[in-house]
Amino acid sequence: METGTPVITELAVRFADAPGFVDSSWLVLSPGVSVLTGRNNVGKSRLLMQVRDLLGAVGNAQISTAIPLVRVTEGNTELTVDLRGVPPPGLWEVRQSGHLITKSAWAQLQNGNWQLTYETQQGQQQNLFSGSGLPSGVSGVGGSLPEFQRLNDEVNRIIYLPPQRIIQATVAPQPVDVPSTVGNDLGQAIYKHRNAVTAEFAEFEAAVAAVLPEVSMVLTDPGPGQQVTIKLRDRFAGFDVPIDQAGTGVNQLLHLMATVLFMPHGRLLLIDEPQLHLHPGAEKALAAFLRQHPEHDYVMATHSPLFINALAPDRAWLLTRDMHGTRIQSVFGEQLPRAHVLQELGLTPGDIVVGERLILVEGAADVEVLPLLMRRLGWDPIRLNCVVLQLQGGDTARPLHDVIGELREVLNLPMMILLDGDKSGDIAASEVVSFVPALDIEAVLMRDADAVRRAFDEVLASEPPEEFDLAAWRSTWSTKRIESFIVERAKGNSERKGASILADLAWAMGKLTYRKAVHGPRIAALIRPEHLADLRSVLQPLLGEAAPVPVND
Repeated sequence: METGTPVITELAVRFADAPGFVDSSWLVLSPGVSVLTGRNNVGKSRLLMQVRDLLGAVGNAQISTAIPLVRVTEGNTELTVDLRGVPPPGLWEVRQSGHLITKSAWAQLQNGNWQLTYETQQGQQQNLFSGSGLPSGVSGVGGSLPEFQRLNDEVNRIIYLPPQRIIQATVAPQPVDVPSTVGNDLGQAIYKHRNAVTAEFAEFEAAVAAVLPEVSMVLTDPGPGQQVTIKLRDRFAGFDVPIDQAGTGVNQLLHLMATVLFMPHGRLLLIDEPQLHLHPGAEKALAAFLRQHPEHDYVMATHSPLFINALAPDRAWLLTRDMHGTRIQSVFGEQLPRAHVLQELGLTPGDIVVGERLILVEGAADVEVLPLLMRRLGWDPIRLNCVVLQLQGGDTARPLHDVIGELREVLNLPMMILLDGDKSGDIAASEVVSFVPALDIEAVLMRDADAVRRAFDEVLASEPPEEFDLAAWRSTWSTKRIESFIVERAKGNSERKGASILADLAWAMGKLTYRKAVHGPRIAALIRPEHLADLRSVLQPLLGEAAPVPVND
């Protein structure tokens, strides 16, 4: 390593045999910005609190944690600590450049006395401690093994901010350097930094004004009983508002910004729903603020795709829950840059991470049509948390198959790239790439002439063209005639797409226009499931077994 090159320290945790959690891979918490997302009640807040509890588990031999494995990597040295059991730890390992240096150290009770044993690199065992009481946790016994001080240093960086902090506007004028995590002394921290005219307060006031444009100043006004009231100066109206009257979102925002700016550098902030109660514009501004302060690391739980997109996290974890417990899955590959691939395909991290399954389709209309076809086949996209997004591959500078190849390596979600059938000669099918069982999705829709007729009827009834005779159309264009027209147009031309045939049909029916985004979803909502058997076979590997569909549905 070159002289002067900063050494990156990485903190990771892993759930193994942990109550309520499915065994996971390593979750890298720092450096940088990490996001936890998933539905309500899947375990995001609980995971943050388990990371918070590492502070107590490492410092006290009698406290265990649901996070059994912790790893600290610094340069080419890797320390792994197993916190399972009371007292922890059961196992310590140190590796350098992948080679085992310290095999293990463990504590066990023998004849009423605790024995702390350390096995050296040469395989020799050394008794570090023997007595009725074990030194307090990892921090206590770590003094005998200096390399484990890195674990103490890392867990002591952890700061947990609960989702709801109680902010008091009127406080005693007692100076506080850093607000507490629960927020009750935020006013005193603002009072101290404002009166001391610190650089941190100047940045705090400017950051608040950037996120909340109507705020020009943060004030500490004298109040009754030798107290001060923290107020926000309204830029436009000119009056001052106590912060406890400014709304929950504003209060939480002030506390978070003050924590980031007033806290000593190098903290790992665990933040539950940092964008809660904020306007979309404020969400984006908060994300920009956090990105402008890399002196801390951040792990955030959020439901907001907008916030995730603005934040551009270094890593994202999707949490789901089933009968086995909370499952934690990395959305993006850890070692590959992803921004250029997602940008080329018109995708955003926020769109992707909120789904448990992902289907990428070619056209904007397909995004509307496919979920309706799924419902016709007995799948509920909402219950499955299946997200359908447009794959804008036709506009990429590189061949689509090259970009798809990279995308497979970047995304770890269960996914399907569903391309039109006319692409099957250019791109090979694979575990990820599948094809619509026709040249395009319209070729599937036009299989049911009755659904086509009913869809056109609905559109004509709701949006009647000027001087169009709807009654005459209804008597002239029967289901049988529409079916004959479609068959005739498709006959002898295996490369004729369904969209082209439906466009011809619309024109023949009275110089009408087939609109994919309008007619397509209506046909999809009406098509009979028996016309979709081959599409069912394509989707089933990703979506699983579908619920039975009534015969006359």
